[in-house]
Amino acid sequence: IETAPTLASAKTALLEVKARIAKNSEKIQQEKAALKLVMGEPPGYDLVVQKLDFKVPLTDRLLKQIDNASKTWMEHRLDIMALRAACRSRDQQVREAVLSQFPRISIGILHARDTGNVITTGPSVSIEIPLFDRGQGRLATAKALRIQAIDEYRARIFEARSTVEEIREQIRCMTIYHSRVSEAAAAREAMLDIYRKALASGTADVLTYYQALGALLQQKIDLLDIRKGITELIVALEVETGAHISLSGKISQGKDKIKPFTKKPDNSNDHKA
Repeated sequence: IETAPTLASAKTALLEVKARIAKNSEKIQQEKAALKLVMGEPPGYDLVVQKLDFKVPLTDRLLKQIDNASKTWMEHRLDIMALRAACRSRDQQVREAVLSQFPRISIGILHARDTGNVITTGPSVSIEIPLFDRGQGRLATAKALRIQAIDEYRARIFEARSTVEEIREQIRCMTIYHSRVSEAAAAREAMLDIYRKALASGTADVLTYYQALGALLQQKIDLLDIRKGITELIVALEVETGAHISLSGKISQGKDKIKPFTKKPDNSNDHKA
């Protein structure tokens, strides 16, 4: 026979779980609605969300994709390639401005007839002296624009490299954090099993059991939040590097052994403008 406090504790725990489920369901619907709006689909569109099949710690397959994206991002970033092309264009403008400063020399044959029907024929050489033209100003403008393009190119590379390394470090830290929370959840689950047996034998009260159950569920929710954070970081890495990193698909045995995430230095060199 259960007492009134025991029944009230059980009902409270059940209501808390239902409230969490309802909150998560509402959030899922909000995210789907926002995604439909971005995709340009009507509200009634049946959006099927792909299930992400990746494990923590990350597999060799996923780690290799992260490493490749971190090393080859300069080949995929459209803004970097556009700035590189702009630097080449500025170089050409500087060369044209330099050439415009050299005097133009024209060589030809002079053939003239005066009023006395005297014909004069001979070579003609004309040299343009650029003393009062705008050749120097054009060259200075071209050089300034070239320096501006190169500075923007280098600044964008520095910023992107720093962001990529920061995201990689956050992924590594989140992976370690997930392992620690998983260990704590496993220990709490073992303790909950002890409470369950003690409750069946009458040596523990139901309030303590539900408190332990609530703490375990909260840790499992924390694990899901960590996985969500890792997913968002990987998506951010995709945006920053311009490379696709697959988080779905079955993990093949023997090829994708699970190992901790280790930080590797970025050995990519800057492309000279």
